[in-house]
Order: sequence, then C-alpha cells, then structure tokens
Amino acid sequence: MKTAERYLMRAVAGGFVVAAAVLLPLFSFVDLVEQLDDTGEGNYHIAQAFAYVGLTLPRRLIELGPFIALLGTIVALGGLASHRELTALRSVGVSPGRIALAALKAGILLILLLAATDQFVASPLQQYAFGMRSDALSGGSNARLASGAALWARRGDRVLRVGALRLGRIPADIEVFHFNAKGHLIKYIHADHAEIHHRAPWRLNTVLVKAFIAGTPVTTRRASMVWQTFLTPAQIGLLEKPAESLSPVQLYGYVHYLRTTGQSSAVYAVMLWQKLGMPLTAAAMILLAVPFSIGAPRGTSIGSRIALGAIAGLGVYLADQIIANIGLLFDLSPPLIALGPSVVLLTVALAVFGKSATRC
Repeated sequence: MKTAERYLMRAVAGGFVVAAAVLLPLFSFVDLVEQLDDTGEGNYHIAQAFAYVGLTLPRRLIELGPFIALLGTIVALGGLASHRELTALRSVGVSPGRIALAALKAGILLILLLAATDQFVASPLQQYAFGMRSDALSGGSNARLASGAALWARRGDRVLRVGALRLGRIPADIEVFHFNAKGHLIKYIHADHAEIHHRAPWRLNTVLVKAFIAGTPVTTRRASMVWQTFLTPAQIGLLEKPAESLSPVQLYGYVHYLRTTGQSSAVYAVMLWQKLGMPLTAAAMILLAVPFSIGAPRGTSIGSRIALGAIAGLGVYLADQIIANIGLLFDLSPPLIALGPSVVLLTVALAVFGKSATRC
C-alpha cells in the first residue's frame, strides 16, 4: 500500500507541475498585455513591463494555487484512469479514500511550498516590482524611489525623506527639511513613523523638531504632530504597497497596527484570512477533483474532465470574489467572509466524494 501511495503522490505532484506550466504562461500573458497598455507613460517601457511580469510570477503562482491543485489532480488521476492504472490499483485493494488521501498528501507539499514562497519570495519581489513600476510611471515626478531609502521628494523649499516602510505600508524614519530662499536649513523634523492619508495631513509620531533661529538651533520633542504633506495621491501611492503583496506576517502586523490606531482594517483582515484559508481551499479543490477521475464514466476524455474542473474552479473563484465584496459592504466578520466559501466548498466536496466513493 505504501508503494501505491507514493506512486499516486508522485503522479499528483507531476500533475501540479503540468497545471502550473499551463496556467502560469497563460495568466502571465494576460498580465503582460495589461502592463503594455501603460508603456510610454513616464519612463515605463517594454523592458520594465517584462521585468514587472517576471517579478510577479511567484505571486501569480500563489494566487493560482487552488486551481493548480484542482486541475493538477484531475490531470494526474485522469491520466491514470485513462490508462486503467486506477482500475489496477482498485483491484489490489486501494480504496477511493486512500486515493484521495494520497492526493491530499501531495497537496500538503504544494501548500507548504506556496506558503514559503509567499512569505520569503513572492512578497518581497512583488513589492520591489510595484516600486519599480510606480517609480517608472512617475517619470519626471519630484518623488523618487532610491536605493537605501524608500522615498525622496521635493516641493519648493521642502524636502522629504522616508527611510523605510514598516510592514510594507507604514512610512518610518521620516525626515523633513525646510530651507530658506538662500538655501540655508531653517527647520528640520524627524519622526519615527507616520499615519498617512491621501487627502489629509499626516500624523507624525515620536517627533523631534529642530528650528534654527538666528543661527541657534532650538530643539523640541513631541509625541505626535500633524504635518501637511505636499505629496500628491499618486506620489503617496509609491509608499503604499497593494494589500495582496504583503506577506502573512506583514498583514498580521499591519492589521494589528490599524486596529491599535483606530483605523479600518477590514480589507487587510479579509486578505489575511484568505491567505490563511488557502490550504483549506486547496484541500477542498483536491477532494472535488477526485470524483472527476474515479467517478467519471468510462471513456470520458481527460480534456472533458479538465474542462469541467476549469468551470468548477472559475465558479468557485467568482463566488469567492462576490462573497468577499458583499461581506465588506455589509461589514461582516473577516474570518466569515474569507473562510465561509472554503468551508462550504469543502462540505460540498466531501459530499460529492462520498457519493462517488459509494458508487465505485
């Protein structure tokens, strides 16, 4: 039985590779077409568009994870069924439950790989790609990303430097320089971090203000202060990474930060729970895929099974997006919004699998 289980796991893992090899280029081409629409704006050219798509490939792989699990399992088990290998395994006592268990074990390896990729590879690369794209699109803007700093910006006699981005979205190590008409520094502000808003003043926290009066520096410290930013919404966008680009650890920290500062965290909490619920969705997809293989009528082609699986996966994706938007609109619980569809899908998959196993 162990040999049969390992054989099934290798077959399903191979199916995952095939599904990824088909889906990634397809969706990457769509992403590239979307990026090419922006070429010519600012300094954003074809080379940057290709680089952006290449850097966001790991993120796209993670987003496609449940579909890879579904289609990969169908491809693997469907191929075995077409060659009568599943029939041979069933004849030596391998039950549908053991087939599903072997597929789930392969799925666990896929889930662990995707989770590690999200935390250590996809998020850093996507955030870098977003910064590169925003910087190129800004063209001649006075706000520029630079190595060693998150942002340098200038407007008239004021210069802003943001030294880092905590959790991918919180400006930290902020410096503001005020100069007079002769180019002499007359005021310097340093803040530990800031709460930023597109159309409102920033709130600087843990602030040091140094004013130069008649050449003599006068230093004051404040717990917080309001500062009227001179950045445009587009320039502020250079500091705000998309929610989906944040790793689970960054999302957890950012949600906690928003809640402690009294800001709305619903969108980021839903994104966090969706990332945490991805294993549940992938497991449901695998269980849903098993009946397509072991319960399909004899003679059913792999293409037909894949088509049915693709339709099922697309339906799940659309339902998940609709439910998430409705849940945010009605201010429902983030865990309910994010995990509810996965739980329902898993219940349906178990029911379908149970009926299929009973008939086999």
